Amino acid sequence: MFVASMTSEEKRNEALKDLGLMKTKIEMALDTFIKHVRRGMTLSPIRRVTITSKNNNVWTITFIATPEAVGVMIYAPVHGHRRNGYIAIPYITSTLVMEYTAHFLQRYNERYLEPSNVRMGKFTALEYFLFNNQSSTLNKNEKGFYMVSDHGYMIAAIPINMMLVHLTFIGNVNLTNKKSTIYSEKMCHLYAACELLNSKEEITPEVLSRIAHKHNAGQDFIDNWNRWTS
Repeated sequence: MFVASMTSEEKRNEALKDLGLMKTKIEMALDTFIKHVRRGMTLSPIRRVTITSKNNNVWTITFIATPEAVGVMIYAPVHGHRRNGYIAIPYITSTLVMEYTAHFLQRYNERYLEPSNVRMGKFTALEYFLFNNQSSTLNKNEKGFYMVSDHGYMIAAIPINMMLVHLTFIGNVNLTNKKSTIYSEKMCHLYAACELLNSKEEITPEVLSRIAHKHNAGQDFIDNWNRWTS
């Protein structure tokens, strides 16, 4: 069972061991869900399956049908003294393990969900974050990695290889003018990068310039994109 006192290495090893034992069950449940969606046999675009592992971790596997594809979220609680955090695995064949601390989820609720009056529908707070959040890394300092998304700033850390821990959610209110400006600039870069990555066009210099201009991403973004893709 995941508990907050476990080391990052212990959590990652246990998560991947559980995933290996659950993989066939998850794939079978996913296949059944996809067939039901295609045949119009499901009334809800969301279905959850729970699997209890030999390590007594209760994993929730959430299937989500969208017009484009079917998504999968895999997560289990990390038991703490007062509140639970979560271990999440991005996809069935992943070796990357994510951790969302109880503190992170509390701050996410206080600084984004509640102030924004977000209607989560059938999502939990963690599911809403996983499904709706696209983030990029800004820079590293002694506390970890600053990350940015359209939901706001957050801080994460990589305590060991192939594990990302979300430590706290800062949001985008009460920022200094300098940080607010940086946030706006980075969001422009994030939106431009997402459109480029999803574009079916050949990314010529003209297409790159047009999409960068559309999102108010300047020459520094174009230079970075060329460096990333060279």
